[in-house]
Amino acid sequence: MSKVRTTINLNEDVVKKAKRVGINISAVAEMGIINYLKELETIGSENKNSNNPNSNNTRQSSVRKASGKEKWTCRDLNPRPPPCQGGDLPN
Repeated sequence: MSKVRTTINLNEDVVKKAKRVGINISAVAEMGIINYLKELETIGSENKNSNNPNSNNTRQSSVRKASGKEKWTCRDLNPRPPPCQGGDLPN
């Protein structure tokens, strides 16, 4: 397979440390993208076989986990109090 030149932006400190320890940044980036694509394919095939109506939410959550940047997707642990309702206050 032929290689294509591309540009990515990385933190300068990360590049310096990688070069210092002899890491081939291009090879590591390529392996990471290949693994990420495999994970996405696995998630996609699981969702195709699923009859779960929330499969899109499951897919998005799985993609976040696969990317290593899992974001908070659940209900807040400290929710606001419910709104006041008429008749709740003493006379």
